[in-house]
Amino acid sequence: MKDVHRTYTTEINDILLSALSYSVCDIWGQDRVSVLLEGHGREALHVDTEVDRTVGWFTSMYPVVLHQKNNWADQVIQTKETLREIPNQGIGYGVLYEVPKLSLTFNYMGEVVGQEEWVPYGTGEGISENNRMPGKLQVNGIVTNGCLTMSFSYDDQWVTEAEAE
Repeated sequence: MKDVHRTYTTEINDILLSALSYSVCDIWGQDRVSVLLEGHGREALHVDTEVDRTVGWFTSMYPVVLHQKNNWADQVIQTKETLREIPNQGIGYGVLYEVPKLSLTFNYMGEVVGQEEWVPYGTGEGISENNRMPGKLQVNGIVTNGCLTMSFSYDDQWVTEAEAE
C-alpha cells in the first residue's frame, strides 16, 4: 500500500485497476476492457468550493477503456496515462457520453481510518430495491486497519450461484 506505486509515480487506484484490467483481459481473452469507474466526488477541483460541512458522497460514474499490455510496467503506465486524461477526475465526464451498461464496474473507496461508530437510530434501507447493479461484475476495494479488502459481486441474471462456485 505504501511502496508499490512509487516506482511509476502512480496512486494505489492505478495499480489496482492495472491488475484488474490485465486479469480480466486475460481471463476473458480480450485485448481491452471497458470499465465503469465510480468516484466519490469529493476531489478538490475548485478552490472556492467547500464540501467539508457536507455529509455523504457525490458519486460520479464514468466509462474508461483499458488496454492489455504485454508486461506489468507497460500495463501500469498505460492505465495511469489513460486515467490522467479523464477531465476533473470523472466529474461531469459521464454526462458527455451515453454510458452503456458495461460488464465491469470498479470502485476503490480508499482507506478508512479508525473505527466507525455504531448509530443507534434507524436509517432505513441502505440501497433502494430499484437500484440495480450497473454491470455484470462489480469490484469494490477498501483499506481498513491497514488491510486491503476486495469484494466481487455479480449480477445473478448473468451468472448463477452454481456457476460462481
